[in-house]
Amino acid sequence: MRHLLAYFLTRQKRYDAALAQFRLVDGHVGALPWKYWSDPAEAFCHWRDRAAHRARRR
Repeated sequence: MRHLLAYFLTRQKRYDAALAQFRLVDGHVGALPWKYWSDPAEAFCHWRDRAAHRARRR
């Protein structure tokens, strides 16, 4: 559930909240929504990095 929350918080531009969720899931990429991409690890890293990068800009 935290994975979906992190993903959708990032999509909603709520980067600080998303980053907190990404920290709690700690790199596990076998859950939704990441497993829908051909490379779940790449998808996870993309959205985590996006949240981290934009959270720092605020």
